[in-house]
Amino acid sequence: GNTADFFDEGVVWIVKSPQVSVQALYAATPYTNGKAATHSIAVGGAFLKGHTLKVGPKTGGVISWDGQSIFQSPGSVYPTEFGNIIYTERDDLVDTDMKRWSMDPPVAVDAQFPDGFSIEVFRWDNHINVRIKMRRVEGIDRHCGTFNGNPADDTPEAIVGRLGRSVDMSNSLFINSYLPFKAGSSETMKDCEWSKRQEAEATCREKNIPASVLDACIFDLCFARNRYAAQDAIFMQS
Repeated sequence: GNTADFFDEGVVWIVKSPQVSVQALYAATPYTNGKAATHSIAVGGAFLKGHTLKVGPKTGGVISWDGQSIFQSPGSVYPTEFGNIIYTERDDLVDTDMKRWSMDPPVAVDAQFPDGFSIEVFRWDNHINVRIKMRRVEGIDRHCGTFNGNPADDTPEAIVGRLGRSVDMSNSLFINSYLPFKAGSSETMKDCEWSKRQEAEATCREKNIPASVLDACIFDLCFARNRYAAQDAIFMQS
């Protein structure tokens, strides 16, 4: 494929609506050759009455409610007036092919909040994977588009035009860990050396990566490192 990936660092809007605010902090990791991955996620807004949930990676990240750490190890539940936040080891992964990789048992934070909003955050050593489910609401805008059924306003250029390249500090949910915007590189499969691409494809096929995310695995191996590809590419299905 020729799909471009962007690796800007900073805080970005994932969901922006009158009631729900979700922001992600993108930062470089040791496994991405200086390119950004999703480091942390923050959920807040009027539907949580000003409260904020934040989840970061296992190394250097915390799970916090209103800035206070709430979990130290899996197997715990933190009650809130909106529902329980659960931290647990997971064997019901989004993609069961992840079980084929040799790594520590995956751990995830699950939260069910008002208005049909739910979030799952899988924590890895230096980055996270996130799955969000929510109802369609008026006035919503997202990292992936407006959710209005019109793909014409869901292009990267249109989204950046509405939401900006990053969230400014005054509107950031990452008050104590704000990361200013830093432009990253934009690369496509064409930028991967042919010999390296062939080697990456062989490695991904050897690991029985599903065809639906094979290109993502190859791309990650071309421009990041094997460990990051193992932890990240498969979750792009969800």
